[in-house]
Amino acid sequence: MTSGTVITGGAKKLLIRAVGPTLAGFGVGSPHPDPRIKLFQGQTELDANDDWSTVEFMKNRISGAAAYVGAFGLVDGSKDACLLVSVTEGAYTIIVEGDGDPGEVIVEVYEVR
Repeated sequence: MTSGTVITGGAKKLLIRAVGPTLAGFGVGSPHPDPRIKLFQGQTELDANDDWSTVEFMKNRISGAAAYVGAFGLVDGSKDACLLVSVTEGAYTIIVEGDGDPGEVIVEVYEVR
């Protein structure tokens, strides 16, 4: 899946999520089991994540940012993917990949103030 976003009005902090496994708790019958997310500006890869809660420091920051913006919580230990990044004005591409497994994924982009 490829998605994009355009940032205007100065630098922003973004929470970007590729949610697959946690969707099962919302009744989605075929969530993707293990999405990976990459953020690009042009051809430059800025950041990437697979399995959001594997690093305790980032898990706490991402959980806090999600609560702040009103996003639903992710299951601890799930294989959902998240980024918490600071970006400047411009166009960005978000690429969500998996290991060829089929399934549904929701891509979310939140501004964290």
